[in-house]
Amino acid sequence: MFDPGNFDYKKLVERYETMLNQGDEFFFDVEDFQQICDHYLHNGKVESALKALNYAIGQHAFSSDLLVRRAQVFLDLHRLIEALIDIDKAENMDPENADLFLTKAEWHSKKGQHTKAVQNLKKAGELLGSMEEVNILLAQEYLELADYQKAAHHFKAVLLDDFDDGSALFSLSFCYDMLGKNEELIDFLKQYIEENPYSEIAWHQLGLVHQKNKDYEKAIEAFDYACVIDDLFSAAHYEKARAYELLGQHQKAIDIYIDLLELEDLNAYTYLRIGLAYREMGDDKQAMRYYQKGYQEDPDMEDVLLNMVNLCEENESWREAVFYAKKLTTVSDSQGFKFYSAIIHHKAGLIDEAIEMLANLMQQEDAPPEVYLMYSELMFEMEYYTDGLDILYLAMEYFPENPEIQLRLGAILYQMQEYDESLIYFKKALKLNRNMVDDFMIKFPAIKDDPIIQNLLS
Repeated sequence: MFDPGNFDYKKLVERYETMLNQGDEFFFDVEDFQQICDHYLHNGKVESALKALNYAIGQHAFSSDLLVRRAQVFLDLHRLIEALIDIDKAENMDPENADLFLTKAEWHSKKGQHTKAVQNLKKAGELLGSMEEVNILLAQEYLELADYQKAAHHFKAVLLDDFDDGSALFSLSFCYDMLGKNEELIDFLKQYIEENPYSEIAWHQLGLVHQKNKDYEKAIEAFDYACVIDDLFSAAHYEKARAYELLGQHQKAIDIYIDLLELEDLNAYTYLRIGLAYREMGDDKQAMRYYQKGYQEDPDMEDVLLNMVNLCEENESWREAVFYAKKLTTVSDSQGFKFYSAIIHHKAGLIDEAIEMLANLMQQEDAPPEVYLMYSELMFEMEYYTDGLDILYLAMEYFPENPEIQLRLGAILYQMQEYDESLIYFKKALKLNRNMVDDFMIKFPAIKDDPIIQNLLS
């Protein structure tokens, strides 16, 4: 095994580098070259590692181990063609080389050929005489294939060899979750905890399953154990607080979140969670106070900004709502946020700004129908009836199956006394969504009470 502090390794590397500097040619055996390669890779000098392997293969042209090693480096660099050349050469020399099949499996995996990767991993396991080294790789390939049953089998095997493999435990829980076998996962975790009671990850995973099953008291108990085992395990603290929130015990959640502020350096998310808890308690003043703390900690955090806009909108604090809505659109390219910003500007009385935002959104190919509907509504509000109608006709071309657009067109044309044409769109809307038409007509009793419309709806 490579040990960067080992004196013999250092002397070996020094001798190799002396040879390069002097232009001499010294002999190194295969193992020496592998150690030199490992030294360079450990220090992030990939090109130096490749140079050493090229020199090594020059001295040991028939070493399949060196070819496999170089193929592995090529794979790390995603140079798949060169890797395959070395793999093929090595296989011709030594078709029973286990490392060769591990490397072939990695090559197939990088090509997205996960079934072939599995086949090569199984062959490697046969040659090694044990699946211990291969189980984690097989599990990962089965994950790629979405074969969660087989992936779970191999993750279990990994845990039997190494109880402390937290990553395998997380992945096993994910597999059970995807299989919908929550009770089986609970049984496994309980058994696992009996044999490894100080695994904070296992307790955490058990808490997550209980929480998903809405058994919040048991979830809190499991998270408690995880926190006791590792009081710096912030994920367990967060989930415990979340469980209290789901129980409606928001003050207890807040107390945990406040304690968490002492554990972490970046606290924007924690401030957000405290703010959300206060919001649930109806304390908008405290909610905004902690949202603002989150904003000061991370001015670009979308969730903080979005909740600040929501709260300002609810309290009709339009100046602040507009400020944070603008900020939200500068930190994210989301169309949804830009549309929401247009809504906020409209509610704040900034009609021209809202129209400009909507016009920009409509220039994008994937603008949703709501953008066209709102834009037309603003045109009608400003008494630009022709422009409003043109927008609705354009929207109808893009979204011919959208009943709301048909209804809006029908209503506007009806108000313009274009009764025959309005009926065309009401009929289309009726075919697309009868319930939406009924709800729409309730808002427009003058239209609903028209005998022709009543006959249409009957």
